[in-house]
Amino acid sequence: MKRIVLLLPIALTLLAGCSIAGRWETVRVEPPHDRFSLGFVTFDAGGRYTASARIGGVMRTSTGTYQWKAGSLMLMPTTGPSRTYRCRRSASGTELIMEHLDGEVLHVATLRKIN
Repeated sequence: MKRIVLLLPIALTLLAGCSIAGRWETVRVEPPHDRFSLGFVTFDAGGRYTASARIGGVMRTSTGTYQWKAGSLMLMPTTGPSRTYRCRRSASGTELIMEHLDGEVLHVATLRKIN
């Protein structure tokens, strides 16, 4: 019984990293620019997302589906092309680091879970 009690926190931590469901806010983008413009994004447990972004000074909303697995996040908007990001969660599970190679420039966005 003692082993089960000791392993339970480890198992719960691993399971927490298996889902990105929730609401996230972009807190940092490197290099800073308007093209990686996710402001907020909500991922539901059923594989759908809603994102808001400021593009050219105008707030826009995008919806679609997503796939999250093995360090990869694919966003498939209802309009427009899909985009795949290399993705990982921080050890605490409160940050999501998204990377996208655009030509020769690696763009990295850090999102913080807000609920």
